[in-house]
Amino acid sequence: MRDYSKVSSTIWTGKTGRAIRGDAQTQIVALYLMTSPHANMIGVYTCPIIYISHETGTPLQGASEGLERLIKAGFCTYEDDSELVWVHEMAKYQIGDDLKASDNQVKGVQKQYAEIPQGVIKQGFFNRYKDVFHLKQDGEIQAPLQAPLQAPCKPGTSTSTSTSTPPTPEGCGECFENPGQPTPDSKKQPPAEFTPGFAKFWQAWPSTDRKQARGKCFEVWKKAKLEADAAVICGHVDRMKTTEQWAKQAGQFIPAPLPYLREKRWDGADAVDSMPSAFSGGF
Repeated sequence: MRDYSKVSSTIWTGKTGRAIRGDAQTQIVALYLMTSPHANMIGVYTCPIIYISHETGTPLQGASEGLERLIKAGFCTYEDDSELVWVHEMAKYQIGDDLKASDNQVKGVQKQYAEIPQGVIKQGFFNRYKDVFHLKQDGEIQAPLQAPLQAPCKPGTSTSTSTSTPPTPEGCGECFENPGQPTPDSKKQPPAEFTPGFAKFWQAWPSTDRKQARGKCFEVWKKAKLEADAAVICGHVDRMKTTEQWAKQAGQFIPAPLPYLREKRWDGADAVDSMPSAFSGGF
């Protein structure tokens, strides 16, 4: 959690400030996104709408409407499936808009940029700040070239001796030249089977329009080695489905499974299960 955030006075007089003038609810959401305890210096972070509602005291519907208006005003971008927000100009005010390539902050920005999931927000952030922060896209930093297989010929000796082309490492080729792009052969391969624990988790998760990105969820599941905790996770999901927080308004505020897994929201399950009572009093 950061100790402080910089907020420019143009929040009231700039383009967005003028567009939301007189809408106190949206102004609160804008200030929250700039100063959220979950935010980072580049302004790209996981921000479920229920966080905005709970931590500002704004009704859930009001928080959602405020966020939508800010999106339309060009203040931020929001990805529903991952609950990821990008406050477009936040990095400019928190870090600066003219860093030297040798500045230590460049490495910090590059590290946080690398952690952004692939999607509209990651590409948009790169396009906006690639020159300001000297960003490199994933895979752009190349490994050192291999040493030549044969030493250069001495002056006066024949150079007609041919050398064999080193074999292409398995898995390289087109995907090495275009990181993240599947090769034709890879498209033909069947998808990896899900583990029993993950399959049970996916089946237990409520069917809403936010139940998306199963492949990404499974990647997080494997990387975090959650198979051993499958029973605990599924048990927590089953309990949450009985709470007011998840049940009201036909499940409108059930989060997406991807941030649920990334943030390990089943940790401290007693605290999470008690959240509905905290919400019921103010809304």
